[in-house]
Amino acid sequence: MNGYSIGLNTDLEYKKLFFSSQSQYSASVNDRYQNFFFAWSELGYKPLKWFYAGVALQNTHMHKSNAKWEPGLLVGLEFDRLSIPMYALSPASESRYFIIGINFIWSGRKKTNSRPGPTLHIETP
Repeated sequence: MNGYSIGLNTDLEYKKLFFSSQSQYSASVNDRYQNFFFAWSELGYKPLKWFYAGVALQNTHMHKSNAKWEPGLLVGLEFDRLSIPMYALSPASESRYFIIGINFIWSGRKKTNSRPGPTLHIETP
């Protein structure tokens, strides 16, 4: 696809609660039927330094189609700069699926907060 994409990442934390949201709109310059919007949000609670849990919501919307909403559950582990989130999306549905991630915090110095602050990310081809 030749086109452009614009996105927004937002992360908020308050004590042991956190909210994270990533959204992206991609558009084709040749075929508008390839345009799509994607969003991923998480709301969670971190009762322990190494454990967090919460809910997740994924939204995908292709051009001229109905939005697809997929709610899910989130459980994660954190060790130093390593985070391992595990998701169960559409857990009550027969079309449920699971995602396991491995995230490494890459920086020149160790951060005390593993989640970055609010950012605006714009991509172009």
